[in-house]
Parts: sequence; structure tokens; C-alpha cells
Amino acid sequence: MTLRRFRRAPARPLALAAALLTAACGSRYHVAECPGDAIPDPRELQRRPGFDRLRYFRGTDRPTDQVDYEIWADGQFEFTATLTYHYPASGGHRSDCARAAALTVKRPLSDAARELQKEFIGVFARHLGRDLAVVALTAAAYEAMEGDGFLQSQARSWGPLVSEVVGVDSYHRGEFVTVAFYEPDYYRSARPVLNASP
Repeated sequence: MTLRRFRRAPARPLALAAALLTAACGSRYHVAECPGDAIPDPRELQRRPGFDRLRYFRGTDRPTDQVDYEIWADGQFEFTATLTYHYPASGGHRSDCARAAALTVKRPLSDAARELQKEFIGVFARHLGRDLAVVALTAAAYEAMEGDGFLQSQARSWGPLVSEVVGVDSYHRGEFVTVAFYEPDYYRSARPVLNASP
């Protein structure tokens, strides 16, 4: 599956998640290499309520890829929730420290999906030491949003991270809402790469 099947490019976490092929539980994130990072170790999220159902895993660190990623989902081909981590291209300093993390849940949101969003935003609020209620309210607004507004992202700076909420429309899988947090320079520089259609 390629990004061409989506109506708009911010489908990147969902497009990657659609490629899930195997099950595993590891992560390349190395806490010792990432002291004080605002993006938490994915294992911290996986210990939060509801995340234990994201059991299918896929990751890549091929040198030919421009973006390395890890994805956990609640299904291998049909899924309603995914957690995606982006990393720098393999090798080099801090290559095992995440540059972005995204939670994508299917619309209409179930109570379980809302709980995942709450936990995801809550973990980042604690790491940032900020009240992220506006991110939660924005995500809630996307539950009922229709038309082109649903596909337009809403981003906000929080110092060491940028938050983004965006709707994703998949022709084959339906509509999803993504909440993501990025390092600011990665948010600016990676967007053309992530939005490109092969």
C-alpha cells in the first residue's frame, strides 16, 4: 500500500501501519542515549491502559529508507488503532532516539479509542510539564468534523515538541484521527519526505 491511496498526505502513520506483516514486541529506542527527551520510550506508553492490545509490530531500519519507523497496531491487516514512532535514518548519533510519535484511531471513536488518546496525550503532558487540554479538545473536535476541515491538520508548538491533530481518510479502511508529537526541526524538514508519493 502506498500513500497514493489516501486523499491527503498526513495519512503517513496510517499508510505505514497498513504494511504490518509480523508480530513482535521490541523497540530500538535506547533510553540511555536519549536522556531528558520529550518523546518518551514507547514502552512507557505500552504500559498505559489499553495499549497492551497493540500487539502487531513492524519496524524498519533499511539504509535506503529516508524515514525509519516502528509501528504497533491492534491488527495485522484490519486495525482500529496504531502507535507509530519515527527515527533518524539508521546509524549516527542519537539514531535510537525518536523524532516523532503518533497515535491513530479509527472513526467513529470507541470508548477504548478515546481512552488511548487520553493516555497518549497525558504521557506527553507529563514529559513536557504542560497542560495539553487544548490538544485533547482538538482531537475531540475531529470526532464530528466533516468535509475538508477534517483533512486539515492543526499544529501547535510546545517548546521542545510540536503537536499535530489531523484526520485521515483511507479509501479501503475508513476514517481515522491522528494525534502526533514531533521534534520541531523534524516536523519542518521531514514533512516533504513523509508527504511524498512514491
